[in-house]
This record gives sequence, C-alpha cells and structure tokens, in this order.
Amino acid sequence: MTATKLATSRPAALTGRVGQGGDNRIHDVALVQALLGVRRGKGGRSYLSGDHVTGKYDRATAEALLRTRMDQRDGNIKGPLARNGPMLNKLAQGQALAVLEGTAIPYKLATLAEPGPIEGGIAALLSAERKVALHAVMKAFIHDWGIALDVEIKKAQGNNYVVAAHFTPRNLWVHTGRALSSVPNTAQFRARAKVLYEAVAADLKARCAEAFSIKDPADVKIQQGLKGDLACVVRTELEGVEAFARSLLATGRKRGFKLAVRFFEHYLGASGHSIELRREEALDFDLIRNAVQENIERFKERNFIAPEASTPGSSVVEDIAKNPKARVAQFQDHWKIDFNLSIAGLSRFIAAGLTDEIRDTGSIIFGPGRSSLTSTGDFLLQRQGDRILVTGTITHLWTDPGFNFNPGQQFHRESQILERHGKAKPFQWKAEWREIVEGMLQIENAFRPDAMLHWISFETRSGF
Repeated sequence: MTATKLATSRPAALTGRVGQGGDNRIHDVALVQALLGVRRGKGGRSYLSGDHVTGKYDRATAEALLRTRMDQRDGNIKGPLARNGPMLNKLAQGQALAVLEGTAIPYKLATLAEPGPIEGGIAALLSAERKVALHAVMKAFIHDWGIALDVEIKKAQGNNYVVAAHFTPRNLWVHTGRALSSVPNTAQFRARAKVLYEAVAADLKARCAEAFSIKDPADVKIQQGLKGDLACVVRTELEGVEAFARSLLATGRKRGFKLAVRFFEHYLGASGHSIELRREEALDFDLIRNAVQENIERFKERNFIAPEASTPGSSVVEDIAKNPKARVAQFQDHWKIDFNLSIAGLSRFIAAGLTDEIRDTGSIIFGPGRSSLTSTGDFLLQRQGDRILVTGTITHLWTDPGFNFNPGQQFHRESQILERHGKAKPFQWKAEWREIVEGMLQIENAFRPDAMLHWISFETRSGF
C-alpha cells in the first residue's frame, strides 16, 4: 500500500520547498500558513491571520514568512523554506499539526499511540485472528496519519453474514480555514472537512481490503455501500457463512444427529465423492427399519394373497393357484416409501427432548432430508400340489437425487455461496442391500375360480 504523504510539524517536514522559487504544494503551504497563524512576533501579534489557511502561496503568506525568517535571523532568507532544517524546526516548535497531500486542511496530530478497544455487541463474531488484524490496521493508520481511532463492530445492513468496523476519530481537531476546532463525531468531521474525511474513509477501506481479502464482488459491493461512514468490511460473507456452518455442525453433534453431521461434513469437504452407507448404518434408524418392514408386508400381503388383482403380482399368483398347467412362474414388483421431512418439523423434536427416536429422525431431517426407500422383489413361484413355494430376493435402495440444498430449503442461499467459492460440493449417496425370501403358501380350493391363498410360513434373512 502506498504510504500516506503528509506535511507535518512533528517531526517538522514538508514534501517540497515553500517560498519564492519553491514547489509551493498546497499541503505544504497550508501547514506553513497554519504555523504562521499561531507564531507571534515581537509585538505579540501572529505573523499571519488565523483565518488565512488557503494552501495558496500569496503575498500575505510571503510577507508573513519573510518577517518570521528575519526575526529568527535565517541565514538563507533569500531562498525558499527548505523541506526540513533549523528554520522549519523553529517555525513548527511546540506544534502538532499535519496536512494530507493535495488538501489545505491542517489537523491536530493525536498523542495517543494505541487504538481504542474493539467494542460492540457483536464483537464476538470476529475471530481472535480477525481482531488482531483489525488492531494492526488501526495501529498502522494511527502511525501513518496521526489520527487516533475508536471502533465499533456491527453487522452490515442487509447482510447479516458480513461484519463491518465503524471508526470514530478520537479527540480530533481540524482547521477549517479559520481556526482549529473539535469534531466530536463522524457527521461533524464530514461536514467540516469533507475532502479530508473522504480521504480517511478511502484509506481505511483500502487497508481493510488488503488485510481481510475483500475481493469477492458481493463483499466489494457492501464495502462500497459503506461510503457514508468511516467503516470497512472486516468479516466477509464467506467467512460469516462458514461460521454459521460450523455452528450447525456443533448443534448437530450436541443433539446426536450423527448421520446429518457426517453428510454435512462431507458436503463441506467439497470432494463431491459419493457416499455408500452400509446396511447396518441404514437400519440403525427406526424410520428406515419400519419402512423396510412395511414394504415387506406389502409384498407378503398384497402381491401374494390379495383377493383382488390390484397389483401385477396378484395375477401371477392367482394364475398358478387356479391353473392346473402352471407349475413355475416368476415375477418382479416394487414398493416405494417417500420421506418428505421438512425442517419446520424440527421444533417438535427439539421441544420433546433428546430421545433416541428424536435423534434418529433429526439426523435424517438434516442429513438425507427428502429421500425414499424403494424395495424391489424378484420372486420364483413353484407349485407343489396344493402348495406354492415362494423364493427370491428383495433389494432395498434408500437414496435421493443427491445431497444438496434446493431453492426454498433452509441453507440454500448459504450453500450457493459456499459452492461458488469451492468450499462445498453436492454429492450422491445411497444405501443398498438385499434380503433372501423363503415362504410357503397353502391353496384353498385349488384349480377353482374361488381359490384362496394362505401363508404357512414366510421369512426373510440377510442376503448380500
């Protein structure tokens, strides 16, 4: 960052020579004029009227400077006032003024070397590292400008993830062309010394942009929107979203939402690799165990012994029961259960306390979210007299299109920010396993239109 250029009286230094044949830069002239206004000659009168701080090297300024140099017995009285040296030191003695390059607004240098404490009700939103960085920005500013700062931390208007530092100059006195006067707040600072105010605001924003990597268009836009204040972004939108994501993970761990935590951590890892849950992991949840059992019961009751031909399977089973020529038959069918769990339902679980069932359901809400269990059965029917032997496998698939956050879903906006920055990535997931089916059906009134089927036995066991 380019160093701030000031003409100062402590230490006495100009950026160029002042006087006949000198550079006569506006800020150097303004500083000399302010110093001449407080210096008094032998008669007790100031060398230059206090309201004559214009930054222009005019006749009144030249005459006042000449009288001062004559009284001080300057050996080089015919040449312009040097950038530093004995004459300038005498002129600046006991004063603490500075003028920013390109302006004619002297101000009083601060005597405090340290910035004020980082305050504000949400200062805790800044990490320890960010607070150290902010303190360093303020300290460097005070060193370069000689203006002490107090700071308050606030959320940026319209974006709760962005945190801004709002600065207030402490004990600042500004020369408005007539005399030094105190500016008790930023509004007075802006009103009395607009050019200096805008330069200070721009410099603070530039320092923060460098210290806190304010590069993303969203953060830059917010940074620019703070132009009405001495303020800058000190926590970016991405950092705020990442902090929120960490808080969600902490809440999930505390509430025992183990699957939700695993999925969310994988999403934040941004690898995009798929996850395949083991059978035991899926069946660890009551919700899934109950859904598996419900689908098995559907196969058992609706496909095999339903009195009406309500499914494709019924007609096959009825055919082998009523047709003397049918001995062997195969068929396939499936049943699906959707889990349309909404975040809105979470309050009920939290209010009820952390039972195992609540932890399981909450883990699915915040983990897979909307998903489905599809059970597909492949069956072989073999006629043995008035009985039918049923064998086959049922494949259970628990999945959804992928782990992500859709529009309208909680965390959707945050997910878009994380994904845009490469800090998160959707991924595919599934749990798939099979069960072996063995059973025996009894045929009542075999080979007759009124044939009925009854289970003698039916069991499933773990497959592969």
